[in-house]
Amino acid sequence: QRQFSSVFSDPSRTRIDSATFPPPNISHPFSDEMLEFSESDIIKAIDEIKPNAASGPDEIPAMLLKNCKESLATPLHLIWSRSLDQGVVPSFYKFSHVIPLHKKDSRAIAANY
Repeated sequence: QRQFSSVFSDPSRTRIDSATFPPPNISHPFSDEMLEFSESDIIKAIDEIKPNAASGPDEIPAMLLKNCKESLATPLHLIWSRSLDQGVVPSFYKFSHVIPLHKKDSRAIAANY
């Protein structure tokens, strides 16, 4: 339990301390054009998903995405384009499943995850 409490925050806390990070070292200028993407980019991204990949909180199986990629490319493009234009991420994209993966040795020791 010490291992997990040392690396994870308490979800029941009402106040979250602001993290302080050094400013990033940006070696090249950033522009809005760098955020542009097309429906074909979405199809290429879906192609890169492994067929047996676990689904996320939406519980959409990877094979469904892969088999319906052409039909899904337009609505996904519209959602993400609007999100970038408005600077707002839909709340359903802000959730994920976090599952500790066993790395080595005893499964009883939290540091082995």
